[in-house]
Amino acid sequence: MDSGAVPIIKPPGITSQRVVSLFRRLTGVQKAGHTGTLDPAAVGVVVVCFGTATRLVEFTDIYPKRYRAELTFGWSTDTQDSTGSTKAVTPQFELDPARVDEVLEEFVGQIEQVPPMMSALKQSGVRLYKLARQGVSVERQPRTVTVYSLKRFSPTSGRSGQESCDRITFGSRVMLDVECSSGTYVRTLCEDIGARLGVQAHMSYLVRLAASGFTLEDSVALEELADLPAWGEGARLCRSGMRPMSVGGPPFPPEHLVRDLPRIHCRPDEDRLIANGVVPHRLSESVVEQTVESSVEQVSEPAAKRVSKSVVERAGASSASGRVAIYMSSGQLAAVGRVVGRAGRSVIQLEKVVASQSGT
Repeated sequence: MDSGAVPIIKPPGITSQRVVSLFRRLTGVQKAGHTGTLDPAAVGVVVVCFGTATRLVEFTDIYPKRYRAELTFGWSTDTQDSTGSTKAVTPQFELDPARVDEVLEEFVGQIEQVPPMMSALKQSGVRLYKLARQGVSVERQPRTVTVYSLKRFSPTSGRSGQESCDRITFGSRVMLDVECSSGTYVRTLCEDIGARLGVQAHMSYLVRLAASGFTLEDSVALEELADLPAWGEGARLCRSGMRPMSVGGPPFPPEHLVRDLPRIHCRPDEDRLIANGVVPHRLSESVVEQTVESSVEQVSEPAAKRVSKSVVERAGASSASGRVAIYMSSGQLAAVGRVVGRAGRSVIQLEKVVASQSGT
């Protein structure tokens, strides 16, 4: 298998890019990248795409990310998580957990969030975290992100983490379940929750439960990579494609990354055209309108159960600007396009072609 996606359980203490580097070394794959970073201290799902599947990374943001985060009250840090130095302290306070639940509800929906300095975002071409390590802080513009769900997962714990308590005081910890859009910083969310409550707070632990449509249950540990059926013995089998992918598990084929987009299928005589980046006339003229009208129904039933309503709506091309996945007659994913209005009619504009002429 020369193209696909592998959701990997990132251990704490390494960067997401390090996960990609280890993936390359363990499998022999040269072209690989991830669908989104996860903080070095965090644990959880990092999806690595390889081969032509790397061209599909930008389309995976229709899926929400899910996290379990630990929020600690009483002090904030310069990184907004437990790896940083103490920035400010609120030594004396007492909060009702019910009030915390009320505030959590206030953060559900579209919110404005100022990205942290310790992030991979760029300012004038320089990563913010590099500036932060130099002691430089720059103004960041707030960004609109969406929190689909934010709930307290467990009873409030005292400072030792062993006992439950009915009041939140200095050192109390709360576990949160978070479902949010790409680009949301959970550690910033934790600090902002504390600020809304009038106390200092930071994120003390984070596990990513799902990303890019994959869950922890779909994922493998780094140590398991070399044993996956797609390459097994390493680079030789990976390059030759001698062994098939495992059924129902990683590595997943490229089609899996866009599985919930409406589908259009080419005829055999159209395969070569689409592989060369040319949209067959028939698709633009006769298939588009039907696809747009029925797109919501084409989102698979399992997908509707797996993701939130907002994701299903985004996955469906419910208007003339919606994305569609174009398949060759063999069932192989050929391209991803967007239905656009042009000169009073709808046409398909290709965004990424993943098929090759050899696949026709």
